Amino acid sequence: MFKRTVVGCKGSPEGRDAVALGAAIASATDTGLSLVCVYPTSLFPVPGSSDRATFLAQAEATLRRERDSQAPQALLDAVPDPFVARALRHYAARWHAGLVVVGSDASAPAGQAAIGRRSRQLLYDAPFTLALARRGLHDQGVGLRRIGVGYDGGPEAQAALTFAAELGRATGSTLAVHSVVEDAVPLLNPGEWMALK
Repeated sequence: MFKRTVVGCKGSPEGRDAVALGAAIASATDTGLSLVCVYPTSLFPVPGSSDRATFLAQAEATLRRERDSQAPQALLDAVPDPFVARALRHYAARWHAGLVVVGSDASAPAGQAAIGRRSRQLLYDAPFTLALARRGLHDQGVGLRRIGVGYDGGPEAQAALTFAAELGRATGSTLAVHSVVEDAVPLLNPGEWMALK
């Protein structure tokens, strides 16, 4: 199916949700797991607060804390980049990851997931599947019981459906396929209305 799962980890509650989901998937599918913390670079570094060494130390501490609490088998990588989505995309490409897991946007209600701006940037032309962990998952424990996949009939949707079906078989989960139906009345010009009569 795939060989590596990459998890975007930032030390926030939503980041911990992503680690919990990524660790559960990696364990169920017997794949490698990488926790990645992207830390900023500063044009005007101040020693001890905004310099590279300080940011790196903070990122590494976050990674160790998450690994020790939820994913003891994970590889850890702190990556310097001002753009989180770009760093995760490059990391996933370097490792040939089949799955990238991120946390929900913090605005989502507990128990639900909403894609944030940075996570949305991972969607375009991604060579991997993107999983979004619902808020509060790390507190509730992860049980892979239901996998939802969006489907619109296109080639990307078909690849997502195939991936989700394989993951569902590997984890014993139920697969839920979601599609959006346009319910707006189409706008027709007068010539088209006349053709309908």
